[in-house]
Amino acid sequence: TNFPLEKVVGGDPQEIEKMIVEVDSNNDGKIDFDEFITMWMEKETKSLNDILESNGLETATLPKKY
Repeated sequence: TNFPLEKVVGGDPQEIEKMIVEVDSNNDGKIDFDEFITMWMEKETKSLNDILESNGLETATLPKKY
């Protein structure tokens, strides 16, 4: 199902366009499910690594394909 990102996430249309360009790995102008999951996993891994690093622990890495 297609949802306009402006309505789903809110925010500035230019920022949303920037996000699409960064996440859209197949350059079709859309964020498909795999691209969304990749974006989400990268965000969660960064958050986890911030916590690990702040506690002096080794950081996590993601596999090439989730």
